[in-house]
Amino acid sequence: MNKFFLLFLYIASFSLQYLFPQLFLFNMEFLNSLISVLSIFFGFYIVGLSIFVVSKFVNTLYLKEVKDSKGFKTTNLHILLNFYKNGLVLNLLSIFYFLLLIFVISNKNLISFSFYFSYLTIPLMFQNFLYSYKSLNQLIKIVIQNAKIEK
Repeated sequence: MNKFFLLFLYIASFSLQYLFPQLFLFNMEFLNSLISVLSIFFGFYIVGLSIFVVSKFVNTLYLKEVKDSKGFKTTNLHILLNFYKNGLVLNLLSIFYFLLLIFVISNKNLISFSFYFSYLTIPLMFQNFLYSYKSLNQLIKIVIQNAKIEK
């Protein structure tokens, strides 16, 4: 993802949460629902990878060499797998973060800390949704290319 967009997302989210704290009070039900949605996204990533692995299009992705964003030679297969890996890691870290946030909110001694600890909630949600959207687009392209090959 674009680093400047992510930086803007985090700064805008922190600013909004700081200026309007009453709008961003997260309760346990919301966080539990968010964990459920992220778990579904995790399942989506795994299903996407399993569809991708059995695709005949994988070989063509491996054979085509391109330059990545840093200018190094790589294959489209490695770029796609790296994208999925980053999405899976982000998803798992987000689930862990929200479970930790539930613990902090439920612990009465840490309630003042939980307000500042929850600042990452909105950016992580947006980042997960964007990664899932991009992964879905990639999966659709793979299915279409696989259908063209099998024709």
